[in-house]
Amino acid sequence: MEIHEDSYHSLKSSQSLLVDFDDFPTFLTSVLTDSKNQCRLSDDGESGTGLFTVVEPSVYRELQHLCVEMVRPTDETVRPYMSLRINELLWRVRSEAYLRR
Repeated sequence: MEIHEDSYHSLKSSQSLLVDFDDFPTFLTSVLTDSKNQCRLSDDGESGTGLFTVVEPSVYRELQHLCVEMVRPTDETVRPYMSLRINELLWRVRSEAYLRR
């Protein structure tokens, strides 16, 4: 998932978020790792869109922390991402093999 600073401002406004762009990664990490929160992904079928929602259930209601529309990526966006991740993995494996010598 990529959120750029220019699109973050509309996300911040629509979600009534209180954190700035620079603090968003820390906020997102804490929300995702909090054991009482639930992450949900709804797929809209053939349209290629869906919603990623983080909610905190309670006895009274569910408190929604974040709801982001997700769009199915294209090959043009997936290939460079996968290439980067594969290269990182190869580097890590080679580094570990070198250190074990």
